[in-house]
Amino acid sequence: MRYKNFELDKFQEDSIHSIEKNNSVVVSAATGTGKTLIADYIINKAIKEDKRVVYTAPIKALSNQKFREFKEDYGDKIGLLTGDVTINDRAQILIMTTEIYRNMLLSHDPVVDEITYVIFDEIHFLSDIERGTVWEESIIFSPENVRFLCLSATIPNAKQFGQWIQEVKGHTVDLVTYMKRAVPLNHYVFDINEGITTAKELKPILKYDNSFPSYEKVMSAGGKKRKKRIRIPVPSHIDLIEELEEKGQLPAFFFCFSRKACQTNALALVDAKLDFTTDEEKAEIISFINKNVTDGIKHLSSVSVLKKVLTKGIGIHHAGLLPILKEIVEKLFNKGIIKVLYTTETFAVGINMPAKTVCFGSMEKYDGISFRYLNSKEYFQIAGRAGRRGIDEFGRAIVIIDRNNVDLDKVIKIT
Repeated sequence: MRYKNFELDKFQEDSIHSIEKNNSVVVSAATGTGKTLIADYIINKAIKEDKRVVYTAPIKALSNQKFREFKEDYGDKIGLLTGDVTINDRAQILIMTTEIYRNMLLSHDPVVDEITYVIFDEIHFLSDIERGTVWEESIIFSPENVRFLCLSATIPNAKQFGQWIQEVKGHTVDLVTYMKRAVPLNHYVFDINEGITTAKELKPILKYDNSFPSYEKVMSAGGKKRKKRIRIPVPSHIDLIEELEEKGQLPAFFFCFSRKACQTNALALVDAKLDFTTDEEKAEIISFINKNVTDGIKHLSSVSVLKKVLTKGIGIHHAGLLPILKEIVEKLFNKGIIKVLYTTETFAVGINMPAKTVCFGSMEKYDGISFRYLNSKEYFQIAGRAGRRGIDEFGRAIVIIDRNNVDLDKVIKIT
């Protein structure tokens, strides 16, 4: 089966057959395999049949990106509602955050009665402790005639989720899974002594090193002896980026778990005299920024910081940036000008911008209660951005290791 000159994979065919039978579909497929094509099929079909479709995303950045993508193909048939921005809000196809859709349902917006299909991108947010109820309510309160396309690379308990929708809404829900990645993903760690290696290869080395007496020294203080462990330096993100550049493994995403760390790391890379752009690219970057940044925001410190790092081929992307600044970063990355992008977890949510390599500054994050290791779902949601289809033989996910407190068994289990 072909669609828009693409030969479809079986999971795409199966999904489209379900759509044609007026069923809802839950699609659990690896990152980069072509889930968006199924959404495009629904949108294309709705436009031809003069029906209305809602495409929801969990974050504004993803809503904005999908709006730009679909607008290129379908023009003024596409509208956008994010809370910050409203464009063509009576369009046939509406892109919005899931919260906006839920609020439309609760306020009995007349548009809701015209909807035939709702596409939930990144549906795994249903399991989010703080926001999951938004997805539940969006499904429960949707009109009976509405069908759903639920997309994610990491749907927990996908079969049970599909059965729940079927019980709540009273119509057939088909489950389609496809876990084979378009580009294989390899997992590595970055160690202070060994450089880029695997966790399994590093484990016996650490065990051997930690048994050495030189790792402890006896300190005298006030006539008393006490043992003090020598703290081993943690590899710098700069060291890792330099090694990636030497090995031709850029462009790379570097994931940080705070907005401040994104900016601090990007500026540190500039201070380390790393420069990934040619003179021609620098001129293109400055021209692009000047063209897209209005006089009203040119004075902002965030604009100054972005100019400073972008001209070196280094980017920053997080939810605290103005939408236009995030859009500038995304477009420059897609042009291949940005070689290193420091970003937060939100960037991993559906943004269709793969890189050769994905780096983690740590495997630990603060979840609002305590610091904990990422779980496998969180790790693969981020790591899955590594590997460009048709360009890279495989993707690379690299975790910086702190020898002082790393649990390599846990790292191996997660990855």
